[in-house]
Amino acid sequence: MTMTLKKLVENADRALAAVLSVAAGLLIMGLIMVVTVAVILRASGNSAGGSNELTQLLLLWTVSIGAGLGARSRDHLAVEALLSRVSPSTQRILRIAGLVIAFIFLGVLTVIGAQYALRGFASSSVTPSLGISRGWGSLALPVAALLIILYVARDLILAIRTKDPKKLSDEMSDDLDIELGYK
Repeated sequence: MTMTLKKLVENADRALAAVLSVAAGLLIMGLIMVVTVAVILRASGNSAGGSNELTQLLLLWTVSIGAGLGARSRDHLAVEALLSRVSPSTQRILRIAGLVIAFIFLGVLTVIGAQYALRGFASSSVTPSLGISRGWGSLALPVAALLIILYVARDLILAIRTKDPKKLSDEMSDDLDIELGYK
């Protein structure tokens, strides 16, 4: 990858991470505010119409954006008990195979989720209290899958380019630490 292209990718990644971080923060603040107002209204004997629907919608999008951010910083859980028991060359093959499987699964999830969301927008089905299209909730799934695909692709490219399996885990961690400013 040329230095200019590498810089472009790094800048795009930082910009996307900044947008996602702000969005996640706003979604969490909105979620807290909606739940707080709903609790106060219910405690005073008033109805908090639409608060359940809005809470669910905000939670869906918070989880979706958070999944993308988690994939970017490799914060998702991984069971590496099998990897530690096989040879280094087998570790590399298994790591690449796992990333390929994840990439394919997320691609299918993106397509099916997008189709489902489009059907939600196209139909006249709306939420009972808020009256907004059910497509907005459904859209969270393909957005999350697409965000995760970006970072799985990054890890897959790095795994393929790194020939020494011992260096693979260290290099992925070092690259991320440098990127996030830890080193």
